[in-house]
Amino acid sequence: MNRELKGMIVGAVAAIISYVLAFLEVYKSRNGGPKIIRQPYVNRDSLREANINSILYCGDTHCLGQIRMTPAAYFSLCNILVERGLLWECRQMSVKEQVLIFLHLLGHNVRFRAIGGRFFRSTWTIHQYFHVVLQAILRLYTEFVKPPTSTLQPEIQNNPRFFPWFEDFIGAIDGTHVRASVPIEMQDRFRGRKGGTTQNVLAAVDFDLTFTYVLACWEGSTHDSKVLGDALRRGFKVPQGKYYLADGWYGDRKGFMPPFRKVHYHLKEYTNNPPENENELFNLRHSSLRMCVERAFGVLKKRFRVLDAEPFWPFKTQVDVVKKEEKKANFRWSKPMSKVLLEFLAEEVRKGNRPNNSFRTSSFVAAAKNISELFHTTCTVDHVENHMRTVRATWGIISKLRGTSGFGCDDSVKMVTVSPIAFNTYVQQYPTHERYLNRKIDMYEEISIVAGKDMARGDFSKSFADIQVTSIESGQGPTTTTENGPTTTTENGPIKSESATSSEPRPHRKRTRVEEEGCDLQQISTQLGEVVGALKNFSNNQLDVEKLHEEIMKMEDFDELVRDAAFNHLVEREMLAKAFLTKRELLRRLWLQKFVKSLRSY
Repeated sequence: MNRELKGMIVGAVAAIISYVLAFLEVYKSRNGGPKIIRQPYVNRDSLREANINSILYCGDTHCLGQIRMTPAAYFSLCNILVERGLLWECRQMSVKEQVLIFLHLLGHNVRFRAIGGRFFRSTWTIHQYFHVVLQAILRLYTEFVKPPTSTLQPEIQNNPRFFPWFEDFIGAIDGTHVRASVPIEMQDRFRGRKGGTTQNVLAAVDFDLTFTYVLACWEGSTHDSKVLGDALRRGFKVPQGKYYLADGWYGDRKGFMPPFRKVHYHLKEYTNNPPENENELFNLRHSSLRMCVERAFGVLKKRFRVLDAEPFWPFKTQVDVVKKEEKKANFRWSKPMSKVLLEFLAEEVRKGNRPNNSFRTSSFVAAAKNISELFHTTCTVDHVENHMRTVRATWGIISKLRGTSGFGCDDSVKMVTVSPIAFNTYVQQYPTHERYLNRKIDMYEEISIVAGKDMARGDFSKSFADIQVTSIESGQGPTTTTENGPTTTTENGPIKSESATSSEPRPHRKRTRVEEEGCDLQQISTQLGEVVGALKNFSNNQLDVEKLHEEIMKMEDFDELVRDAAFNHLVEREMLAKAFLTKRELLRRLWLQKFVKSLRSY
């Protein structure tokens, strides 16, 4: 190969190399320079456990500053919640972490997003378990917030300033205003003398700063006397011969001692002016002793900052946070509680205490009492009725599955069976129904007895009045037919009919009596028919809950939780539910859209 050819080859290679280098340089400049090296993944479980240990095991002072409670009190609270069956371990979160997150939120009034970042949890998870622990704490109300005893309290007995003049006093009552975040259309009702929107909370405290009664959720504009009147109607009682210290806003009521009016009262008014008469002396002692309720409110608001700041939760949750007395909507049913309820109501059905497919109120009252005694909680009739709606909805789904083409029901194992192909097709359309297919349904028999309708109608039953009988004379036998006409056979032989001979007399006494009885029975039957018709018209005007549930669940373009909330809303308002069922589908969807907007506004 000559030199000229070699030179051409070398020149071509050099040109290619220079072109490639220039292309790479342009490519790097277009892609913005060097890449950021990915950091190693974080082990969230280990960091979460380290964070929990740093709160609980770094001294009482540090723990008190983080969750407003010492480690000993914290672990005691966890043990109580577990022993009462109010909280339990789950795959996602331990009881220790659930209670820790709850106390941290109350103590510092931080948002779910902030606490989720600290514990490496999603906002939804923090929200869910906050409400779980909140409901568990509320169920301890009757165990820890108890009425005071009638015995003489040592704070009075050991102080000569108060004994024996105040020996019959068992505590003090007062109201406090807690900030409330409510929708715009409700704010006028919640604006009071404290400024802003608040809820008026009434509390009774003994002289050891222990709360003995709490009533929350009254609007901030409500007068204190009206709140006390509502508390008395709800069961707040004063023992016979005992008294509560109260301020002048509550007025003169039996069992409550206000101070003298138009007389110096507050302690600061006596700083340089000692009392001059018996009325001022009484007011001074009254103010000194009633200061216990003010101190209790101060300690509570300093410890749990959520009570002294504007909340960002819905108003119903705010009411629960300040320990609302009567909890109705959010009662958590565990599986053992549901099992006991279904077994109890199934026994009521067997006793005949469910006429017309609806339980008597006495059955629900007895069931609520049974649940409260067995599980050491406060279960009311409203809780039982709300849970029964869930049971009926469950039975409605099971009944729908049993009647679906291609589905079977295996009563031996209490299971709705379906082929794999049909299963996949159906679950894609109704994913929430998966738990009822090809797996055993717990408490199937009890649910069917309690929630299922009695299908027997008595179409084939008959009484003696419905049986068509032939009038038989006394001593006569069955009637036969001969060539001369009908004859009646007796023990002595056949008797000729009336057409056979006209000279023989025919008895009429028995026939007349039977005809009279037949007329009476016909009249009674007519009257009973009118009563049955009226009852049918009345039953036809009743709300068909199962049909309402079926129609709402058909609208699958709405979220299932929204449909369930709409169903509960309509069941509580019967006339609105009937109007909903009479509308065509387009108007129903428009109503649901408005309902969703109203939920978001809250």
